[in-house]
Amino acid sequence: MMPSVSIIIPTLNEERYIASLLTDIAAQTMCPREVIVVDGGSRDKTCEIVRQFPNVRLFCIEPSVALQRNFGAKEARGRILFFLDADTRLKPDFLEKSLGEFLRRGLDIACPLYFPRFPSARLAFFYACFNFVLFIAQYFSPAGAGSLIVFADVFRESGGFDPRFRFEDIELIRRIAEEHRFRMLYSRLVVSPRRFETYGFTRTGLMYAKLAFLFALNDHSAANRVKYPMGEYQKAKNH
Repeated sequence: MMPSVSIIIPTLNEERYIASLLTDIAAQTMCPREVIVVDGGSRDKTCEIVRQFPNVRLFCIEPSVALQRNFGAKEARGRILFFLDADTRLKPDFLEKSLGEFLRRGLDIACPLYFPRFPSARLAFFYACFNFVLFIAQYFSPAGAGSLIVFADVFRESGGFDPRFRFEDIELIRRIAEEHRFRMLYSRLVVSPRRFETYGFTRTGLMYAKLAFLFALNDHSAANRVKYPMGEYQKAKNH
């Protein structure tokens, strides 16, 4: 019997994406125990849309991806936590395959592979390189990007996401991986290329390359200083 799973989604002004993700979750071949959306004070219709899904638990706190994820984990009742970004899309068997692989391989924390929605040739090439780097790095300098699966007790034992770090997901993965088993999954997660669409391929690609180099050196302080556009979260801070 599969352990119970809590899906946790932080949101802020995600009216363009959240309904699609929640619809994908509802269509999964394996149902999670619960879906938790933790909103950071959206000024659009995000919360209104979430309330149209009666089985989704909605909470509203201050805008901080790390704090929103931690809050969702605190409220979660599942044995396994699955953190997802609001702009991701799931194939109907994604949860079943991901969880099955996670348990079969005896992992404590893991990340899926990332593939862009409606990829151009350049985007397809970038994400192929991105996944290749993550796959190689998992053995000596593990990293991931936003979406991850972890046992709830392992997550809580670690203290959760550290809000002092801009890339709190990578910091958490490395901290947990020091004592527990981390690996990349073969399951594919469909992600939005909106940062490439907003800031351009060259600027975004160079930024990711610089961050990859700093993370390879395990220099989180320097990575924190890299100008990294945080989209709606950055806009919220400026209001």
